Amino acid sequence: MTNYLTELQDSLSQLSETDRNEAMDFYSEYLQDGKFDTYAQAVSKLGTPKQLARKVLADYSIRTIDEPTHKVDRQQESRHQVRTIWLITLGILSTPVSVPLAIVGLAILFAGLLALTAIILAIIVTLVAVFISGLFVFGIGVGVLSMSTSTGMLYIGCGLAVIGGFIMIVPAVLWLVNKLIHATMKFSGWLYGKFSRHSQTTEGRA
Repeated sequence: MTNYLTELQDSLSQLSETDRNEAMDFYSEYLQDGKFDTYAQAVSKLGTPKQLARKVLADYSIRTIDEPTHKVDRQQESRHQVRTIWLITLGILSTPVSVPLAIVGLAILFAGLLALTAIILAIIVTLVAVFISGLFVFGIGVGVLSMSTSTGMLYIGCGLAVIGGFIMIVPAVLWLVNKLIHATMKFSGWLYGKFSRHSQTTEGRA
């Protein structure tokens, strides 16, 4: 059992020392009370240390979903949310559920992640295209300025308008991407809760 707990502790290095100690105390006491004295007995009850660590990391990540994040900037918040989605996904993969439910649930989650990725990529490509077209039109305006002042000024004005619109819309797009990531994180947390409750119900009937 000592080896099992040692491997579990090593796999929980992403947690803070306080949270890691709390999780280790809980599972150490759980194994002792259940008299799971050997490594094999612990694995048969809780899964491998890595599987259990993924579940613990997902549980702790879900706790942070509704915590206020006003102390970090939007970029840090998005990185934290993406990391949470990843940890929850690993937690779902480590949850013992029936195969049909696992297939349906994971298909829904991965479809959501693919849709989110596609939307973000489409937004990025569109913004880059808008910015480049603005620069292109501005360059045309500079090029024809010596031949026709009015035409050149028209192109320069259009180019600056496009670039200005790009600069103005970027914050709104970043806000939208952040909200999409947050919605995906909430959905993955909800899905993980469904998996966990189903797993607990199945274990209770066993």
